[in-house]
Amino acid sequence: MQYNTEGGVPRGSIISPLCANIFLHPLDCYVEDVLIPKYNVRGMYPASAEYYNNRLNLDIKYKAVLEDYPQLWQAMTNIKHFRWIGTNKPSHEPDHEGAARLKYLRYADEVMLGIIGSKEEALNIRKAVQKFLQQKLKLEINEQRSPLINAKSEIAKYLGTLVTYYGTGSVKPRSTDEVSDVKRVRLRSITRPQLIAPIKDLLTKAVERGYGKLNAKGLIRATFHQRLAASEDEQIVTHFSSVIRGIVNYYSFVNKRSSLWKVVSIYRKSCALTLARKHSLRSAEAAFHKFGPNLRIIKKGKEVASLYHPNSLKTIGKYNIKASRFNDVTILEEPYYKG
Repeated sequence: MQYNTEGGVPRGSIISPLCANIFLHPLDCYVEDVLIPKYNVRGMYPASAEYYNNRLNLDIKYKAVLEDYPQLWQAMTNIKHFRWIGTNKPSHEPDHEGAARLKYLRYADEVMLGIIGSKEEALNIRKAVQKFLQQKLKLEINEQRSPLINAKSEIAKYLGTLVTYYGTGSVKPRSTDEVSDVKRVRLRSITRPQLIAPIKDLLTKAVERGYGKLNAKGLIRATFHQRLAASEDEQIVTHFSSVIRGIVNYYSFVNKRSSLWKVVSIYRKSCALTLARKHSLRSAEAAFHKFGPNLRIIKKGKEVASLYHPNSLKTIGKYNIKASRFNDVTILEEPYYKG
């Protein structure tokens, strides 16, 4: 969204998101009070006839026996379910009339609307939001940064995070255990959007900022930072620690967070090469040998700085998505907008 003006709050200021929350609160009310009740229709996805027959229709001779063993019956239906998912066929009617789901996300002026439904419904929602912004808030949508994306074939980007959707046809190992000589693999379908760290973008940014370079094969390799090489050892290590900690903490919620090790290793080696450049050492290995694996800086017998290195990169983000919008606080007796 954009608003043509010669004044305002500088981009990146601490108060900028707060001002955006105040100014765009009417949009939140409009989406949650008007659009979501209209499009978030529940219980409208019946099972497809083909899926139903495949899962439940068993031979008559087996059905009579399995009725006496309900646990075995359930196990066989589950096996049929996962085999069906593996064929990439939908278990429910995807084009059932009136079926839709709508989710709304906003941080400052970055907005994402996700809908399970037809392209026509997505376009109608986009037009409704655009009309509301123009008439009520005098805002325009940035067309270049507001594409309509099919989550099954394309990847969306929101707040520096890649958002993709595998669909009901994807399965992954959940756990493995061995009973006697039989190895069992439990599978579950992935039906939630996956949040992925943009590793390629992070590595490209490291190159642009002087922490890495492309070699002859087109691969990114760490290099010393020209400007930081003239700084004190403590300042060099502290700077790289803040960069690594910032990236690791920001992407604490993503799936497959371990992919960030590629980025961490680039900055870690760049820090070693920068120290090596400053002390006229030949390689990063020489810097690690001199300062230790954590690049500890010792002054007067005391450690003044050491390079931050995460112990683990497991996904740790937890969110309460069931919280009420207003909780127990009454903001206004009437909404900002008038239908």
